[in-house]
Amino acid sequence: MKKLNGFFFITALCTALAISSCKKTGDPGPAGTDGTNGSGGLPYKQAGTILNLSGNFYSDNAAFNNSYTLPFFAALDENNVIVGTETAFEGETEIDTLTRVFNITRRDSLNNSILTFQFIAPGVGDSYISYFHFNVLSNITSTSYKRIYTTSAPGTERTSGYTESTLGYGVLNSDGNTMTFSNLHYNPTSETLSFDYSGTLTGNYNSTGNTLTLSGTVKANVKVESLRRAK
Repeated sequence: MKKLNGFFFITALCTALAISSCKKTGDPGPAGTDGTNGSGGLPYKQAGTILNLSGNFYSDNAAFNNSYTLPFFAALDENNVIVGTETAFEGETEIDTLTRVFNITRRDSLNNSILTFQFIAPGVGDSYISYFHFNVLSNITSTSYKRIYTTSAPGTERTSGYTESTLGYGVLNSDGNTMTFSNLHYNPTSETLSFDYSGTLTGNYNSTGNTLTLSGTVKANVKVESLRRAK
């Protein structure tokens, strides 16, 4: 896949929007009931984002096949698109390409589960997921709950504990992991983005310790922030 030279510029500017990573995460007790406002105090809601996970835990072989509805977000910078340019050279000719960087975070009604994407769409085609993270509270039985989340430190998780982490493009498409998307639609007039995604994460990159199958849908109406490279 061809990457334009200006990608590093866009990525650097978006780093501040990325969630923090590399933190230890424990298993909480069962989730409580919804409050009267049903949104856990989260101010923004857009329907249409879903995460599906299936697999089993290495520690006790407990199996799960769950779907998470994630319509809420906490701030506008969790739901935006930055419009800028990437610069490439063909010989001595400079070529500027319009680029959109989508940052999308979605949470459940009690803020117990979170899904985060950064999606890069340079020009027409050549789009890709540049980072991906989730941390969800999964019901294994009616009274049993466990955390499932993306992890780092491959090869050491089962013995030293799991370290929560955001997964970048390189990890999502190597070391046995896969991540693909389809049905991509973006309407710049209505500022609406939607796509389906699916993939697998090996046991080194999720807190179950075994291969995890994932899929879902992202749908967002995004706020545009104009940003151009200084000449």
